[in-house]
Amino acid sequence: MWNTVRGKLRGAQPFYPKAGGVTRLQAGGFASKADATRACSAARVPCVIVAP
Repeated sequence: MWNTVRGKLRGAQPFYPKAGGVTRLQAGGFASKADATRACSAARVPCVIVAP
């Protein structure tokens, strides 16, 4: 999963939390919500921005 978006979400670190029978990809390490929003927009990937 990460290989699909790693070059698009520069500076992010991958996390793989389990959610029942699903493994989610979370990318973290952004300095702010605005930085995360910009990265998602630039990457053109669907994102759900959450606060730490």
